[in-house]
Amino acid sequence: MNIGIIVKTNKSASELSNDWVPEPLGSKQFIYDTLSEILNVSVNSDEYTYDKNNILIYFTIENETNPKAISVSYGSGNNELKILHLICSIIGAKLYDGEASDFI
Repeated sequence: MNIGIIVKTNKSASELSNDWVPEPLGSKQFIYDTLSEILNVSVNSDEYTYDKNNILIYFTIENETNPKAISVSYGSGNNELKILHLICSIIGAKLYDGEASDFI
């Protein structure tokens, strides 16, 4: 499993300062609605596991009214990345991959 985090930034990982704080991704309801629409399921909690069609992604949404991050654990397949990149494009964010130590 890969571990990553979805955050809003317009910089590369190497450009981020030590005191950088991500911008809010939007309201929690917006995040729930976005995940629900893309995954074609009902998401209404801060932790959600998507496990369908050989695609496995664990989502943990920051426990804030306007979350700044979504932690994800995901398989290494292209379908997982396609879903995560679609989510990022809709909420205007990037996926930071822990293994790559960069935004992917």
